[in-house]
Amino acid sequence: PYVGMADDTRQKTSLALSALVVTAVFVGVGLPMWWMTTSVYRADLPLEAINELSTVKPNYKINVTLVVPGISLGSSATIIRALLDVLTINKTSDEAGNLRPSAGYSVSARPARQTELRVFQMSFGSISELDEVMWHEVETQPGGYLVYQLPKDVSLYGSKPSIYVGQHRCIYITHGLLEAVLPRVAEIFEQVVVNTDMVSAAYIATTDSQQINKRLKAEVMTAVRSKPGYRISFSLLNPEPNRFQVGWNIRTATREYLHPLLDRLAVMGKFTVESQILRYVNLGVTPKLDNKEKGYYLTQAELPHTINPVESRLGTYVSSDPSIDFLVYVPPLSQFPLYIVDEGGERVASNAFLSPRWGGILVYNLNKSEDVQVVDVPMEEIMPVFVSELRLLLGMSNLVCDRLCVYV
Repeated sequence: PYVGMADDTRQKTSLALSALVVTAVFVGVGLPMWWMTTSVYRADLPLEAINELSTVKPNYKINVTLVVPGISLGSSATIIRALLDVLTINKTSDEAGNLRPSAGYSVSARPARQTELRVFQMSFGSISELDEVMWHEVETQPGGYLVYQLPKDVSLYGSKPSIYVGQHRCIYITHGLLEAVLPRVAEIFEQVVVNTDMVSAAYIATTDSQQINKRLKAEVMTAVRSKPGYRISFSLLNPEPNRFQVGWNIRTATREYLHPLLDRLAVMGKFTVESQILRYVNLGVTPKLDNKEKGYYLTQAELPHTINPVESRLGTYVSSDPSIDFLVYVPPLSQFPLYIVDEGGERVASNAFLSPRWGGILVYNLNKSEDVQVVDVPMEEIMPVFVSELRLLLGMSNLVCDRLCVYV
């Protein structure tokens, strides 16, 4: 009996030790491993460093290389110093004290290389052809710009203007001494190539919307988002085709008014232009009667409500490119004449309005004094308005006029 009791004691002791070992392994190994494998890692954020970013002055560097045939070392230093003197040093803050990006210019000068001289000796029909050949033949520094002083014996390009901006980060000076046109070159870099105002606007818009003034905020909100391509659609709306027929020469108008702008923007994206005529389409808003002026009018508060009813009738062309719509609306005779008034109650001169990131609508009133059945819309009155609106929608309101240079 004593032997059996001893065996039972040893067995109980063994079971107790096993339980203790298992518990120790679970607590010492299993529990920490479970905690490490199931817990979510949370890194400590450098909050102080993040807060300091709002006070850091943003800056960007622009590399400019002057290429002058036969330039000497002493002359290159003089030209570099002269260009840096006329380049405006950007202010780090504007009048309201808002932080702005700062552009720094790195200017160098060198004589023309053999490859470039060989290109200058070729025969071209236009300077745009020269720009294309130069782009393929000459290896440029990434992010840099080349300013070419063309040789004096090159007389193909006319007398004025003397500065041409190419499509491949090259600027060509065709006439006059380089020192004499350096102020214009500096102005082109600041307002055309770099466009410091637009860079500052984009920076402020992405950092703090409260810093944007009313005009800048309107420009930022009006422009469509950047895409590889855009579909530009022109529509003529005739709500009463049973009373009169309205036509337009949209093909010729787009060729004369729109294509010159799109040709200059071809390197930025693909633009598809289409047109259509829609009948029995109304704006969906009842205009107010103006007894004093003997007409009808739409206020700015009512204009946004005209888009949805019309948009549902536009074409259903399937495309991944965003659509920019321009509409010409011919009001019915029961609402003739129809005008658009501003916040002060004054008529809008163009009788058109712009919808941010969508397009524009222009109201064209027929000549009611004439009893006509067929009417042609005067495109010389319509297209300048739409081209101006397109520039706003593409964020081009700050482009410098062609007095500075010619685009090739």
